[in-house]
Amino acid sequence: MTRTVWVKADGNVGDWEARKRRITAAIEAGADWVLVDESDVGRVRDLGDIS
Repeated sequence: MTRTVWVKADGNVGDWEARKRRITAAIEAGADWVLVDESDVGRVRDLGDIS
């Protein structure tokens, strides 16, 4: 059985710094996907390799 981990880090989470902390933790923990607002996609790609 294969599982996929998604982490929500959109505008409801807080400001960019709060979202950035959550996204960074997700990347470090090996999450497969991060759900973000369209305007954050570029910044998230700069943080690491995640879909």
